[in-house]
Amino acid sequence: MNNDFNKFKKKLMVEHLVKSILFGVAAGLAGAGLSLVVFGLTGTDFIAWVHILIGVVLAAATFGLLYIYKRPDDKKIAARLDKDMHLQEKLSTMVQFQNQESLLINKQRDDANEKLAFKNPKQVPFKLAVLNIPILAVAGALFAGSFFSPAVAKALGIVDDPTKTDLDGTDLNERTEEIAKDAKDALEESQADEDLKEEMNDIMDELVEDLEDDNDIDSRTEKIEDAKSAVDEALDRANSKEEIGESLSGNATNEALKDLGEAIQNGDTEAVSEALKALEEQLAAAEGQEKVDLMNQIADEIEKALAESGISEDDPLYQALKDLANDMRENAAALQEQLNSDEQKALEEAAEQAQQAAEDAQAAAEAAQQAAEEAQQNAEANPSDAAAQQAAQDAQAAAEAAQQAAQDAQQAAQQAQQAASESSDNAQKQAKEDLEEADKMINEELDQQNANEEEAEQFKQAMDEMVDPEEEEDEFDAEKDEKEKEDEKQEEQDQEQTDDKQEQTDDKQEQSDDKQEQSDDQQSGQQQGQQQQPGQQQGSQSGQGQGGTGAGAGSGQFTYGSNDGVYTEDGGQNLTDNNNIEDGQAGALTDASESGDESGDISDYFDNLYNP
Repeated sequence: MNNDFNKFKKKLMVEHLVKSILFGVAAGLAGAGLSLVVFGLTGTDFIAWVHILIGVVLAAATFGLLYIYKRPDDKKIAARLDKDMHLQEKLSTMVQFQNQESLLINKQRDDANEKLAFKNPKQVPFKLAVLNIPILAVAGALFAGSFFSPAVAKALGIVDDPTKTDLDGTDLNERTEEIAKDAKDALEESQADEDLKEEMNDIMDELVEDLEDDNDIDSRTEKIEDAKSAVDEALDRANSKEEIGESLSGNATNEALKDLGEAIQNGDTEAVSEALKALEEQLAAAEGQEKVDLMNQIADEIEKALAESGISEDDPLYQALKDLANDMRENAAALQEQLNSDEQKALEEAAEQAQQAAEDAQAAAEAAQQAAEEAQQNAEANPSDAAAQQAAQDAQAAAEAAQQAAQDAQQAAQQAQQAASESSDNAQKQAKEDLEEADKMINEELDQQNANEEEAEQFKQAMDEMVDPEEEEDEFDAEKDEKEKEDEKQEEQDQEQTDDKQEQTDDKQEQSDDKQEQSDDQQSGQQQGQQQQPGQQQGSQSGQGQGGTGAGAGSGQFTYGSNDGVYTEDGGQNLTDNNNIEDGQAGALTDASESGDESGDISDYFDNLYNP
């Protein structure tokens, strides 16, 4: 095809592209809209990327299919140009025979190209498919309307309104009151401060009243958050550990006091005890004026921290620390007074003098010992010189006396020093008692404030349950379930015992019947016994007898006898047939069984009879 035809073809291909795009957009809008409707009517959470993905995939698929499979070929383009520009099918004929050559075909082709050359592509109107606009409008409307599907579903009652509570009316109010009652009951049994309990109960009562007949979740949430803030404020008024702890850790220069402040702020009772123990160790390491200064420093820093905390003096934790500061200051003042007294000064001077005397005595003892060593060396060098020997002995005795005097002086110095430091020891003892008392009081109050925090948190959790309360389900009572299992087990045991007793009763009855039957058999045997014949006995009832040279027994069904050691079934004499013997034994056993002779006496008898 020549360039003129291709210019028109290009324009119509653009038209086809636009139509494919519009159909693709319509399909994407319709698919996304339908997915939104489905999600909305089923109450499924809105996930934007899912709907976008559905729309994009459908749009791309529709566009691709239409553009590829509905793409116009040269014949359709020629027919369209012939129609729009009134070319009397010149272009259609040219395209039909474009691959053929003849004089007539060439003439027609030239004529068509000549006509086409005088035409402008603008003369071909831009046309969309008949359904392009209607389908796009419907798809757009579906997409826009799909955003209202959640509201429609809620209005029709198809799905629950997420902005409304599951319960409504009386059920909602009753469930709210049940939650509040349970929370208040748990609070009443807790170790929280009584004033805090009362204030929290008032907050809960006001909240229940505000939530009455309110089934809007956002509104309920806002009211509950306000109530929780009120609980936090009440807790802040009841608890002071954070303010006091933060102030003490921030203002103290003493490391032990800093640790004490952090422990109080965190409510850590073990850390409080450790910090107070560290203060005790610091005081124990200090003596005299140093101890006084340390006590005053502790008191000053505690008082400064309390003053800057903003906590009322009536607060128990404030009072516990205030008492500790007062005790430290009073102890320091008492120790200072003792240190400034004339008696104390005299004790210190005496201790110093005693120490000096002890040092002098020690020096003299060392000199005497050296002299004794020299005299000893001289005596060893002159063993025959009695005067030298005596001098060595005298020097050694003098050295020992000097050493004893030095020891006595040192002991006196220690006693004097102990007397001088007695006031410091008393101050340390009192400080230890004060710190132990502070440990007890501070930790008791921290336990109380920790309990306040725990109960306030549980109280707020109960409030959160009121946002959208669910119907109360029967709670699993482990204790009740265990009791029911025990009862069932006891019933089974009782039934087993009853069955055992019945079985025992039946056994006793059976034994009684057996004894009666045996008694009857014995009486019958005694009545029916007959004399034994020599070698043979025939009986019609159970029994036995003895006489002559043989013995016999019988029950009426069989006859047995013994002649010369021969044992037979039918009473025959001198039979040695083994079968006959075995049949006789079998018969004896049968008779024994039928007669109730459970001990097998008859069987044993005949065995012994046959094998004497």
